[in-house]
Amino acid sequence: MDRRQQDVLLRLAATPSRALPLEAKVEKCRAMRELRACGRAVQHCLLPCHHACLCGECAQRCSACPVCRCLIGAPATAAAAAGGGGSAAAAGGGGSAAAAAEEGGFARQSGERIQIRLYDACVDAGLVSPLKDDAQGFPMDVRRLFALFDIALDRGLVTLICHYVEEVCMDEAAVSSDPVLSLLLDPKLVLEWVKRTFAGIKRTLRDLYATGITDRRMDDVTCLAMRLQGLSQVLATLQGPGDSLAAQQQAQMQQGGEEGGQKGHAWEAQRLAEAVLRAYLHLEVMQWAAKNRFFEGLPPRHSSNATWRAAVRQRKQAANETAWPEFLGVSAASGAAGSVLGMGGSGGGGGGAKVQQQQQQQQQGARLFIEEAIDSLRSSSGDGSLVENSDGWMESGSDQQPALLTADQLDLLPLKQPLPSAPPASGKFLLQGGSCPGVGGAAGAAATGFQYPPENFRAAVDYLFLEAGADLALAKKAILLYYLIDRFDQHGEGERGSQQQRWREMVDDFGACLDVAARHVVETMVLVMLDECTEEGLESQG
Repeated sequence: MDRRQQDVLLRLAATPSRALPLEAKVEKCRAMRELRACGRAVQHCLLPCHHACLCGECAQRCSACPVCRCLIGAPATAAAAAGGGGSAAAAGGGGSAAAAAEEGGFARQSGERIQIRLYDACVDAGLVSPLKDDAQGFPMDVRRLFALFDIALDRGLVTLICHYVEEVCMDEAAVSSDPVLSLLLDPKLVLEWVKRTFAGIKRTLRDLYATGITDRRMDDVTCLAMRLQGLSQVLATLQGPGDSLAAQQQAQMQQGGEEGGQKGHAWEAQRLAEAVLRAYLHLEVMQWAAKNRFFEGLPPRHSSNATWRAAVRQRKQAANETAWPEFLGVSAASGAAGSVLGMGGSGGGGGGAKVQQQQQQQQQGARLFIEEAIDSLRSSSGDGSLVENSDGWMESGSDQQPALLTADQLDLLPLKQPLPSAPPASGKFLLQGGSCPGVGGAAGAAATGFQYPPENFRAAVDYLFLEAGADLALAKKAILLYYLIDRFDQHGEGERGSQQQRWREMVDDFGACLDVAARHVVETMVLVMLDECTEEGLESQG
């Protein structure tokens, strides 16, 4: 990054949020030349009043600003006396734009008459490519605002967008009679920018996963993770308390707004936030796996998936043999599994569902901890699943709230690893559970949507972080750690010193990189030992 780009980014960071719409708006020169308006695009603003009303050539020929009649090139105090600073006040707030620029460390030099506008400065510095006219897309004013948002997101200035939402979009006093400014002040425009940006990130992630995450592309992965985090912050601001989109939706529903129109945007922001969070969690785990070279050179405990499934079936049989009869069907493991995985054993179902679940458990016999964890994850996430209706829109499986997002905008299935035997994706977010037939055998895979053990690490990550709901992130990471321990931990049998040391370092790195506390790591190890009925697990439980 050169010095010119740094100066432009500092100027962007110091720009008041209320001045962003005026910086993005396309202005034409208002000077009269040969009895008609000049009409050239305005790329500079006048000093000291900061009005964008004259092109560079006309600004050299005029002595006063056509808007406020302030002398061009006069000291800043003259603009305040003449009523300058209208660029900030026009967006719904008071104060002088010139004073704000000087407070941000951009005081103009003596005798300077014009200053390049913010968007044009970004183009000249190479931070964004020049935009071309698009008759079928958004107006140029909107695209210029989107370009400023893109720069802020890529350069770690996402708070600028959040302040714009809070101080401008959510401010009832921020109004304008100008139709262009009214459009730029609409919070739904920010939501549209998030949708377009997220779609671009999904395309990049799909190509990245298809080609593989190598050491050379780790910087790209870090950049994508930062952008997803930024989008999550913006969506959280849009859903914030008070005068947020949720409050607007409630008021519009009370007033009888249009069906499927304004009152669906709060639900739209919520669903989009869930999709962004799922993509971020998935990328975070994939980044950690790439950092550890996808466990290359680390020998697995089982020679194949078939022997691993047979071992799981033996654990299930041993659990049935050692379980007390009066505890069969009471789900004794649910309490311990819920503590380490951050969820309750019931999964949030109703009373009738609990009774039905206990009856099923009585028929199935004793249950492993991994079964309880997967079923709890399904129960906690399944109520809010998205289902595609006949019109192609996404609806909630519980309360059928309308959402204005299409299946393509929420669909994360293209990020999954393609499987030759898998059926084609239907575009529906139907979360299937991990009931007993799907544990230890391939027969339950089609019926449950997830079988343990999964085919490979990528299949486990795809199900936990792309198909399941966006909540219970700690529980998903604990289930993934259970899978890794069950796959690689030799329990001291046949391990070499270097391999054992590498495995321990990888487990410690899992907790550090994915924000899993050490006690949760230890508890997950104990649950694996208990499922295996090892002496170490029984002693730790005692």
